[in-house]
Amino acid sequence: MTIGAALLTCVSVHAAEPVPVEQDPHHKIVFGDQALRVLEVRVPEAQETLDHMHRYDIATVCIDCAQTRTRLPGQPYGEIRPRKAGGFLIAEYAGKPAAHAVKNVGTGLYRLVGVENVRLSGWTTASPVAGQAGTELAQESRAFRVYDVQIEPGKALTEHTHTSPTVVVLDQGDVTHGTGQVSKHLAKPGDWILVPAGNSHTISAQGAGAAHLVEIEVR
Repeated sequence: MTIGAALLTCVSVHAAEPVPVEQDPHHKIVFGDQALRVLEVRVPEAQETLDHMHRYDIATVCIDCAQTRTRLPGQPYGEIRPRKAGGFLIAEYAGKPAAHAVKNVGTGLYRLVGVENVRLSGWTTASPVAGQAGTELAQESRAFRVYDVQIEPGKALTEHTHTSPTVVVLDQGDVTHGTGQVSKHLAKPGDWILVPAGNSHTISAQGAGAAHLVEIEVR
């Protein structure tokens, strides 16, 4: 084998190795602290990610939902995975990291907001939020509680408090989110805000349309 061929082989092998998720150019870490990370995932039409490794449990909300296929490293792509706008999924990787690649085979952008719980064990067990009109505990895992929030036009969601940090993601509508003396306007799908553990918050629908949000409580 020539030196050039040996170098080419070495480069090919290295290129096939999965990268950490934060090193894939289609996954951008937009926030991180000792409890969680928030990722913006964007895969334009006809593009695909690198083989990338997930090591933390992750909850994702689909914002723009072009059709995709996924594959394991070295394997062919599987069947189309349909997702709907505002839909959410939880995947568990803590203690069992795994790699895959995603290809956009549809029309338009594939975009997610992802929330990682950076605990590898010892997830909290405090009680969920209960008895809030328009708020449904839709999915629960060791690392997350995911609440589906529907607000009618002109209405305010009753003030409530999460015992763990919570990422609130707007799917549709126009809302004002208040935490104490601070308020933020969420007007575009994919806008999000972090509510610290123990802070009360209120969400008010603005304008003539209903609002839909997803609250991801990081346990």
